[in-house]
Amino acid sequence: MECPDYVTSGENSCYFNETYTSVWTGYCFMIRVDTEWGAVNSEPHYFDFLDILQPDPPVSLTWTLLNGSHSTHYADVMISWSPPPSADVDSGWISLQYQLRYRSSNSEWKMSQLLPQNSLPLYALKTLQHYEVEVRCKPLSEGEFSQFSKTLAFILDCKNPSAPESSECAACKTLPVWQVSAAPPSSLKINK
Repeated sequence: MECPDYVTSGENSCYFNETYTSVWTGYCFMIRVDTEWGAVNSEPHYFDFLDILQPDPPVSLTWTLLNGSHSTHYADVMISWSPPPSADVDSGWISLQYQLRYRSSNSEWKMSQLLPQNSLPLYALKTLQHYEVEVRCKPLSEGEFSQFSKTLAFILDCKNPSAPESSECAACKTLPVWQVSAAPPSSLKINK
């Protein structure tokens, strides 16, 4: 079949819309160049849509405190997210796997392994630190990773009124066990 649309995707491209394609069909294409010496064909290239699919990034990242430990130095949190609305995972049309990365201020990204679920606990995060979390996804079988999601930024600000009295926590007895913020206060300077 001749390319149906040489315009939509720009110069030196061919665009096939849904009229000419199907998700569960394999495709083979070759490029043909007509020269003054005759036609030249490329080697055939085979693919299906899942091989080249790049989903949108996950959305709605949130975090939840998992423990109210007696430590004012570390905390565990659960990071959760939703699949991209454009990926029809509920109907089973596509299954996604996820990869999370996170870091504290001025540190390197730490990357998770590929995950089949849309949540991941992060253990022993230091309190009084600014954290950033991002998630990306890819089809379970083949395909490309999405871009990373929008950054979820938070500060763990632990105030533990049950800790032994000290100059650090005596003033905190009337505060809730955990205070959390979605972003650093404007007065806080974070060097990146």
